[in-house]
Amino acid sequence: MVLTFLIMAILIFADQWIKFWAQTKLVAAGGYMPLWGKFVELRYVQNTGAAFSIGENSTLFFIIFTTIMLICIMVLILHLYKRKIHLLHWSLVLIMAGGIGNLIDRICYGYVVDMFNFAFFDFPVFNFADVIICIGTGLLFLFILFFYDKHFDDKKKKEQIQEPSEGEDGAGI
Repeated sequence: MVLTFLIMAILIFADQWIKFWAQTKLVAAGGYMPLWGKFVELRYVQNTGAAFSIGENSTLFFIIFTTIMLICIMVLILHLYKRKIHLLHWSLVLIMAGGIGNLIDRICYGYVVDMFNFAFFDFPVFNFADVIICIGTGLLFLFILFFYDKHFDDKKKKEQIQEPSEGEDGAGI
């Protein structure tokens, strides 16, 4: 469990450091810098909404909602830790670390600092926390699609328990 919290802390620190850099250096540079030719640029944005700026100026709602969701995710992480379901565990850790990173911004500034922009097509500006939330969500979907039944399908587990083993005729004798 120590490794879990260490990695979470490293991801949160990286997110906050990148945002601090954006608030100091990127703003000083006029809020814009090319990063990778005409494909990716750094553009300083204060996002008062959620993904794709949904629910702009709803900071208090997002603080409360995010806090409740993070508590639920932490309970899941602690509950599932001993089950050794690594893909599910790490997907939740990534989602939680990104959620905490963006929650820190909302509490401290009233908005989330975004800075990565795909210049070659119209896509919302995002940050490192958003990236790790998306990676965690992708891993969670993979777990649900391919591994959920193996770990959580109670119907299959009951069928396995009720099936007679080799050498038994099932008559209960």
